[in-house]
Amino acid sequence: MNFLITNSVPLNGGDEALLRALVTALTNRWPDSKVTVLCKDLELARKQLPDLNLEADLEFAKTEEARRDTFACYHAADVVLSAPGGFLHDYYSVEERLQGFEVALGLSKPLILIGQSIGPFWKGRSIKRVRKVLNRASYICVRDQISSRHLAQCGVNLAKVKVTGDAAFLWHRIAPELFKPKAESNTRLIGLSFRVWPLGDQAMQEKTIAKAEQLCRHLLADGDKRILFLSTCQGIPGYVDDSQMASLIRDRLPENLRARCELDGARYGPVELIQALGQCDAFIGMRLHACILSMLAGVPAMGLGYEDKTQEIFEQMGLGSYQIPFTSEVENWIEKADYFLAGVSGIKDRLAKALDERCTAAEENIKVIEEQLSNMAAPEVSALTTEQRWTQSVARYGRPHLRLRQVAALVKELEPKRMLDVGCATGHLRVLCSGVEYTGCDFIAPAPPVGFPFHQCNFNREPFPSGLNDFDVVVCSGVLEYIDNAPAFLASLRSALTPEGHLIITYFNMNHISRIWRLITGRSFPVHPDWRGFYSPREVQKVIEKSGFQILKSIATSHALRPAVSVEETVSAPLTLGRTHWGSSLFAHQFIFVAAKTLAPDSSQI
Repeated sequence: MNFLITNSVPLNGGDEALLRALVTALTNRWPDSKVTVLCKDLELARKQLPDLNLEADLEFAKTEEARRDTFACYHAADVVLSAPGGFLHDYYSVEERLQGFEVALGLSKPLILIGQSIGPFWKGRSIKRVRKVLNRASYICVRDQISSRHLAQCGVNLAKVKVTGDAAFLWHRIAPELFKPKAESNTRLIGLSFRVWPLGDQAMQEKTIAKAEQLCRHLLADGDKRILFLSTCQGIPGYVDDSQMASLIRDRLPENLRARCELDGARYGPVELIQALGQCDAFIGMRLHACILSMLAGVPAMGLGYEDKTQEIFEQMGLGSYQIPFTSEVENWIEKADYFLAGVSGIKDRLAKALDERCTAAEENIKVIEEQLSNMAAPEVSALTTEQRWTQSVARYGRPHLRLRQVAALVKELEPKRMLDVGCATGHLRVLCSGVEYTGCDFIAPAPPVGFPFHQCNFNREPFPSGLNDFDVVVCSGVLEYIDNAPAFLASLRSALTPEGHLIITYFNMNHISRIWRLITGRSFPVHPDWRGFYSPREVQKVIEKSGFQILKSIATSHALRPAVSVEETVSAPLTLGRTHWGSSLFAHQFIFVAAKTLAPDSSQI
């Protein structure tokens, strides 16, 4: 079973705790499964989490190679899981995440959102897009009721929505030994966590720092108390660092109070972070998962909520009176902190039961995945679905459509004696190239049986058929887009040629302006469920050349602003063989390359 987790930001310590809890739960439940994670800041994340299989999320894949790697992850996935957390709301741009969902849905992959807080949405376009995309998801697991209301307001079918629990609570059973409540009633060391919110709002940041300073002064008025500044986001150069804000707060305190403030700015993994928070006797923080991880260590926590999720999760634990909006006046902060510290002993008595209940709720996320897998067809049936798609394609392409007639014209120019047609469909190219000894090869055998030599081969799973060699021309039309390993496949085609042989190969323009425009305007472009490669026109030429060919001629099948017309509509189109020019990479729908076999391929690049 291949699980693909998308939308993860594991440089955030809270998000890493969520991600690792989910990965551990998946591998415990399905020991033979493979888990791949798409994330932000790929190279930094790989340094911090070298044990995980990480690739770039679609919105952060900046190069052609990175995008191909990301699309390959979607193709290989059996189930796509959108990572636990809170990122689908109008404080952030939602469109990029929705486009990733549409890629999964376009490939007919089950899409499950895991333990998320979703909304609010106040932008008309966001509401429309959320309704359109999420109504196609298999399941939407939310960790709070208010997310259900936000989805309902967007018009999302609530039959798909399940209220589960925050995935961080899974740690309560993954590593129960981390829960170590202190027996003594004294509250001496108080952990604090503050963050910038809203992002980029300097005025609000200054207000938060000023209130935090006053809270610290109030807490430290008791000479027995000390403060530990510790957060989930810190310690990674180039990423959000809450310790910088903590330093500003501490520096405003007089020297005698600063002496009782410790600032731990290190980056910890989830287990180490829970242990570090476990030093405290109580914790007060804006970061929700700093509060949750503290409670997982047995430390009572008070939330300074900057989103609805804080209030809901504290209420789910029966601790709703121990949280307050961070926008409240400082007097309310101090009053709530005094109330919280006075109730620490009572919270400790309730914490184990509350954590156990929330862990059970979090496990509902895994049960939803189990339910989805039980509803999925077995792998053999899924393979049959692919076979059915190919069978339909064979029927569609068994006619003199424009690209096939263009290929036939190029074959005739070469005057071959023997031709191998890879991707032959019903063998209509044989009709267009009479007088040439013709052999066909394809993923699927045409029905009924054809009257020419035919070899069936799943090029992604089976070796190239033996005995196919000494051909003057190999035609590969409409196939390269579906190949997992293009260089190895092209090497097989090369081996089928005589030393003076030629390759005629086609490739769809993945960079056509109509596709680029759809991305610019916040939409996804159409993706065939079986496509494997997403090469740009320039890159596909490089792959062909490095596989042992010299490109002699490049043909643009058609130039247009609009998306390509259907295969059936091109049957009556006039035959043209337009050469590529400066605008072809944007306006040509497909390319045909005529290439000669060179003495040796560039083996270092294959």
